[in-house]
Amino acid sequence: MKVVSLDPRVSRMEIPEAGTVNLEPQDSWHTYEVFHQKKRGMQHSHVGILHAANPEMAIILAKEQFGRRGETT
Repeated sequence: MKVVSLDPRVSRMEIPEAGTVNLEPQDSWHTYEVFHQKKRGMQHSHVGILHAANPEMAIILAKEQFGRRGETT
């Protein structure tokens, strides 16, 4: 049985009922903790988390999200 919604766009997506979706390991992203350091030698501070497919993408997303407003090491 598929999910029926008041929004016809959702109904057309043919989403299966909860509990019937099996995610493969490549279907879910990893969680990464992001730390910020203003200058070398200073203490790191936790600024947030993000989800990324691999470590390289995590660095790119972390720089974009948490490091664009000021200097970051």
